[in-house]
Amino acid sequence: MHAVNSPVFDETGGVAGVISVAFDVTAERATQEQLRQMLSLAQILRDVGRALVSELDAERVMQTVTDAARRLTGASVGIFMRSTDEEGRDTEMTVVAVSGRTSTETLGRRIPATLVALHQALGEPKPTTFDDFSEAGHDGALDEIVTASGGLLRSCVIAPVRSRSGALIGGMLLADTEPGRFGGVDEQMLGDIAAQAGIVLDIARVFRAAEREIAQRRRAEADQRFLAETSALLSWSLDYPESYERLAQLCVPYLADLCLIDVAEDDGIRRRAAVHADPDRDDLVSQLETQFAPDPIGAHPAASVVRGGRSEMAPDMSDEFLRSTTRSEEHYRVVKSLGFASYMCVPLTARGRNLGALTLVSAGSDRHFDAADLALAEELARRAGLALDNARLFAERDHVARALQSSLLPPSLPSIPGVALAARYRAAGEGNEVGGDFYDVFQVGRSAWTLVLGDVSGKGPEAAAIAGLARHTMRAVAMQRRTPRRLLSALHDTLAHGEGQGEFCTVCCALLQPARHQPGSARLTVACAGHPPPVIRRAGGIVELADTSGPILGLPMRTMNFCQQVLELEAGDTVVMYTDGVTEAHHHSQELFGEERLLETVRTAPADVDGVADAILAAVCAYGPSDPRDDVAVIVLRMNGESS
Repeated sequence: MHAVNSPVFDETGGVAGVISVAFDVTAERATQEQLRQMLSLAQILRDVGRALVSELDAERVMQTVTDAARRLTGASVGIFMRSTDEEGRDTEMTVVAVSGRTSTETLGRRIPATLVALHQALGEPKPTTFDDFSEAGHDGALDEIVTASGGLLRSCVIAPVRSRSGALIGGMLLADTEPGRFGGVDEQMLGDIAAQAGIVLDIARVFRAAEREIAQRRRAEADQRFLAETSALLSWSLDYPESYERLAQLCVPYLADLCLIDVAEDDGIRRRAAVHADPDRDDLVSQLETQFAPDPIGAHPAASVVRGGRSEMAPDMSDEFLRSTTRSEEHYRVVKSLGFASYMCVPLTARGRNLGALTLVSAGSDRHFDAADLALAEELARRAGLALDNARLFAERDHVARALQSSLLPPSLPSIPGVALAARYRAAGEGNEVGGDFYDVFQVGRSAWTLVLGDVSGKGPEAAAIAGLARHTMRAVAMQRRTPRRLLSALHDTLAHGEGQGEFCTVCCALLQPARHQPGSARLTVACAGHPPPVIRRAGGIVELADTSGPILGLPMRTMNFCQQVLELEAGDTVVMYTDGVTEAHHHSQELFGEERLLETVRTAPADVDGVADAILAAVCAYGPSDPRDDVAVIVLRMNGESS
């Protein structure tokens, strides 16, 4: 009641009485209290709104509304229970936010949604109030949900929290040690807060889903970029041993902190590469590479994968696991120092063959691998396996090519009294293709030597076979037919009658006969079959071309006539025999290197035979492309003026 008392005065000014007027202000006081609560609620909702705008952090929102509701009602404790099923089908709730004087074990408590009070309240559209849990039927039930640190909880109000679609996503509970603590106003207020929290959490859930989708897309794009760049980088190098090291370097740090690559060999498992993202760990990693390759019959995952097993992964590596996979106490110390935490081991396969094992380790970054990481590692291993196998095949082909190419050339040049010899050979391509150029110098009598330089049409094994046939045919026939033109005729007959397999070749053949009674001089008989004639540099500096020519060997012609020229050589004279890879060197739109440039190069070259040969190769390389399109072969002969 609100009363107003007014005094009544008489004519003399004295108090004659009191007039008292009283008003019933119960409704007004209730309205004022509701207004206060509404203002507090508005403040709470503003706090929730700020949390929503700032981060859309569901955990922060749940803690904010729980604290606000408890402060607003003056309840002893408040909790927020969340369903682990976003569709509300779960039969269990988890306490994810607490406020007030609650015991430490309340947070994280899992509560069966089948509890009578909880099941009843969460099934209602509005909050439900329980005045006294000490009554029969409810005794002790509240303690199963929340435990206070300041006394037994007796009353509570529970409000369901629903998404915009109506699915149950949680519940809010306010409890107090006094019975009958919560009234209609508290129910209304908690219901409003729960409704607002439901909207916020629903938006946060959608936002989290969008964030996950964006993160997954970004991860997928980054993975595809990584795979594309890795494939390109691996394909650039065909150096087989280097490819393993390159692969390991590409894996860190994007896939892991440490990459190990192991392959099976005859004497066990060999560790081909070990690379860590931190250069300061190189000493420890070097020990892993050189000293601690996996035991072929041990428990190491790489050994199992190398033996043909499937991929293996562990989000965590226990100390027991590390003990079982290390080979010694020192090995165990190294892996502990590197901080092994998680690993993946995937097979490197190509064309149905198991090349080895790729092991990726989290060592220092606290990263823990999952199924998505394993899928990426397996895709990388599949691509890398193919690149490694290509490098292996290239290395084998290169070895075969080099062995075959060396069989087409003499291992060394003979020593001819009074004569200096030099030869150069530069194959076109990247080293894995056999060239068709060949040369040879061999003795055919007591004081006679044959010099042969040729070029077979085409490249590859077919051309190499013809080059080998031509070289050995010339050697065999030269013992009976010493003159160059007869040698060329014999070789033509061999190629034209089926042995040449349709290929043809050009040859420059010369017979060197030093003069017995005139030291430093010699006779050089030259015959060419479709081949550029030799260049002669006289002792006085004059440079000229030999004048001899003939048809290409192997063409389907009935008669083949070869002419030969006799050159008299004196002391200081130099003769250069070469293939057309010299004169035909050029860029795409450039004119050929040609005879004129060759003659000038020979004229200005040093006096010794090695200087002449090197000058020709240098001039051709400088003029033409860095990767020659044709093989280059050169033989340089010089009369030294010494006695036979």
